[in-house]
Amino acid sequence: MPLLREAVEKKKKFIIQKLIQAGIYNVTDHEINSFTLSQLEIDYHYFIVQAKDLKTNKR
Repeated sequence: MPLLREAVEKKKKFIIQKLIQAGIYNVTDHEINSFTLSQLEIDYHYFIVQAKDLKTNKR
């Protein structure tokens, strides 16, 4: 498998795991595997990164 494709798949798996752990998607949501890396990164930043920022700035 080419190196770039491997890196993309590894990052997709990582982001999918984080989104599932956060309760954004379920393990049974099979369509998540068809999302592009860009789509997953958008969801990750919206639901996880921004949520962390809101929690830390919520004083």
